[in-house]
Amino acid sequence: MNNLYYASEVSHDKTKLQELLGEVIVQKMKMDKFFSMFLEKFENDMDPNVLGTPIWNLYNTKMAQYKELRSLETATQYYLAR
Repeated sequence: MNNLYYASEVSHDKTKLQELLGEVIVQKMKMDKFFSMFLEKFENDMDPNVLGTPIWNLYNTKMAQYKELRSLETATQYYLAR
């Protein structure tokens, strides 16, 4: 299920929106921890001139997930503020 679609579907239910926002914040915190540990371990192996490595592929995949979480957080906050 598309999370942004879900947020719009429950936009009238403040309780579900607050639960969703809480889940998003927890997931975002986990992603922050992942990035901290990942960069600490692989920062020296990440050559910006060679982007097709498995390390970069994992980083880009996780960054796409993080961006989706940020979008969902913004949308949920918007619906809560209405």
